[in-house]
Amino acid sequence: MLCIRSFVLRYLLLSGFVLLTTSFFLSGCSDGKNNSVAGSIGPKRNFSTSVPASFQKHRTGLNIVAELLIDGGAPIPLTVDLENNIVTGPRIEGLAPGLHTLIINYYLDGILIATATTNAEVVVGQTTNISPLSFQVNEDLDGDSIIGIEEVLSSSNPNDGNSQPPFLFAFDDGVNGNELWKSDGTTAGTVFVKDIKAGTESSSPSGFTYINGVFFFHADDAFSGKELWKSDGTAAGTVLVKDIEPGTNGSSPRDLINVNGTLLFKANDVLGGTQVWKSDGTAAGTVLVKDITSPSDRSPEDFTNVNGTLFFSADDGSNGFELWKSDGTAEGTILVKNINSAGDDGFPVGLTDVNGTLFFSANDGINGTELWKSDGTETGTVLLKDINVSTSSNPSNLTNVNGTLFFSADDGINGTELWKSDGTTAGTVLLKDINVSTSSNPSNLTDVNGTLFFSANDGINSTELWKSDGSVAGTVLVKNINRLASFAASFPSDLTNVNGTLFFSANDGINSTELWKSDGTATGTILVKNIHLYRDSAITILNPLLGLKGGLVLFADDGFYGRELWRSDG
Repeated sequence: MLCIRSFVLRYLLLSGFVLLTTSFFLSGCSDGKNNSVAGSIGPKRNFSTSVPASFQKHRTGLNIVAELLIDGGAPIPLTVDLENNIVTGPRIEGLAPGLHTLIINYYLDGILIATATTNAEVVVGQTTNISPLSFQVNEDLDGDSIIGIEEVLSSSNPNDGNSQPPFLFAFDDGVNGNELWKSDGTTAGTVFVKDIKAGTESSSPSGFTYINGVFFFHADDAFSGKELWKSDGTAAGTVLVKDIEPGTNGSSPRDLINVNGTLLFKANDVLGGTQVWKSDGTAAGTVLVKDITSPSDRSPEDFTNVNGTLFFSADDGSNGFELWKSDGTAEGTILVKNINSAGDDGFPVGLTDVNGTLFFSANDGINGTELWKSDGTETGTVLLKDINVSTSSNPSNLTNVNGTLFFSADDGINGTELWKSDGTTAGTVLLKDINVSTSSNPSNLTDVNGTLFFSANDGINSTELWKSDGSVAGTVLVKNINRLASFAASFPSDLTNVNGTLFFSANDGINSTELWKSDGTATGTILVKNIHLYRDSAITILNPLLGLKGGLVLFADDGFYGRELWRSDG
């Protein structure tokens, strides 16, 4: 019996094509009954193995062929059947016991695109069966790939289409690790800023927040742990602001937010608690605002700026997780209201500013999780409406569109649908029951010049792009992008306003997840570009799409260069 015991296969980058890394094993011997297997090699059966997973979907139009080389011998032609997910060839005879080198070369339109290499041990026996092969794309091995990007921000709101370059982002060039870069939207203006953690290890900068010409972020330089940094876009101007928690553990600053030109954030202190801090960009001016959570050891959450006042939720150890506010001083950092006075958490979430009024969802212990509003005073913090009188309506996706609050909620009758509120009980109403049989689950709510765009499932077209002007008649499906089957969905995501045009990612069932745009009409909702021709998705990291004057910046993989920085004018 011939049995190939095991081997590991690795794809190499060739001809600028996508880099793949693959591991699989050839299992032990069969029972001699000619059972069906995922792959085989030897004198009694034709060669067969599985098609690489990265070739399997939407590949019926590609001309991919392969060849097998054993121990550097003459190429043996293989046939790649994409529809049936199999690579086949002739019977392999004359393999002596011992180690052999097997190479499979894959060609697209005559161009070598990938090579699989393995060492296989052959022992005497009846047959050689190959177990199912597992292929997995791993762009992180590409020296030009971008990994670990959390967000990309510039000097103004990244979603308003008016952001001014340059902007900072994290990028792994294969030499310095995941480090700090900047870009003005041009090739020449996309440059390395600083290797914060020297060598090939990564400092992983993230949380970028712009205040008065300086970007604040957190990074790990290997000496101080993850701490607060700032940068003016130059190497010399990229410095540690303060080592808040001395040692290599780091204070892990996060939820960085600009409040009237002062940076507020939360960070761990030496006692292990997570507190509210502020910084003016100097070590001396980076200080604890107030010790709120030490008794409870629960982190403040949902930092939101409303007219220069920071609102957030926190647990002081006495009142549970409730609504707080801060003016940046210890005295001005106070509990707004103990919403759930029974001792449980009010748990305010989804804090959203609508023309100076804070809206959020919370649970008072009586009405369940419902919609609330606050003017920053205890008496002005009130339940707006008990939408679901029997339990919780769970308002979410709170979004301000021209002074009207849009959100999704479940009234217990219509399922989770689109709602709106003008800040009054009477004016808080179900906008439209989009899916009359169950929930449409509106999500990705985005304001584009006063029109609300979102994704929803009407039960007919599955999850597609919708829009609303705030009226029942004006809440409509924009386009059924994925029409391949009744159950197919395009799942619009990453909705971004760029100069009044909506950009987003979607899957039309043909090109997979790619860049789209919409002017709010069906005919004006179109694929911008099929960036990646040879795999499932081009849009793999979008946190978020970044609108610049005159265009859009995104991160995508075209199949040749890995995940890279792209720019589009639409």
